[in-house]
Amino acid sequence: EEKPKKEKKPGFSTMALVSVFSRLAGVSGSLARSPAAAGLPAVLGARFLATKKKAETDPAEEKPKKEKRPPGKYAAFVKSEYANAASKITKASPDLSKKDVFKSASKALSEKWKTMSESEKDAFKPPA
Repeated sequence: EEKPKKEKKPGFSTMALVSVFSRLAGVSGSLARSPAAAGLPAVLGARFLATKKKAETDPAEEKPKKEKRPPGKYAAFVKSEYANAASKITKASPDLSKKDVFKSASKALSEKWKTMSESEKDAFKPPA
């Protein structure tokens, strides 16, 4: 028995659509013929080609950058105490990797921070 042949639906190939979209977007023809663009479905190809051209923005319209907040008490504490904690751990276990030293030092510092009173923590208040 012969299988019935499927009817071909009229339409454009993906390559043809990408070529049309590339002309509309003003992108050179070489991009439209690229294997990357050819493998994209028509809708994604249009999106791909539309995003290739960056929109020109007016520098005056850019959002002003927000000022960074000063580091908190814990960050100041870690900055001042980390080197000391890491050197103690390295001396105790010289075979540890840097990653393991960092984990151990961070864990030790967080435990120390949790046991500190508020007055001790206030000593690490960063300057305003």
